[in-house]
Amino acid sequence: MNIIKEGAILVSKWGYEQTNVDFYQVIKATSKTVVIRELQKQKSDNSANMTGLAVPLRDQFCEKSKEMRRKIDTDWKGFPVIYVSKYESCQIWDGELQKYTSYA
Repeated sequence: MNIIKEGAILVSKWGYEQTNVDFYQVIKATSKTVVIRELQKQKSDNSANMTGLAVPLRDQFCEKSKEMRRKIDTDWKGFPVIYVSKYESCQIWDGELQKYTSYA
């Protein structure tokens, strides 16, 4: 049984000294792998304290993003996780606004 379905939105929060937020959409899914592509996001910046909120724009892919095939893994709690790179993992997005931080 596949726990991540085609069309699902994944969220990734990563960074050092700031929190970056990226979103991915599942293009294809099997029981063991997914093909994902990075989505554009809508951001609301609060430049006074260098924070903001972001949400994905479904079916609006980043211009330079390419499809990536990745293995479906599980985290220490048993929830599905996708490792985009050595420093970035993503989970199923819960539909909530995602907070990020940035430098000026």
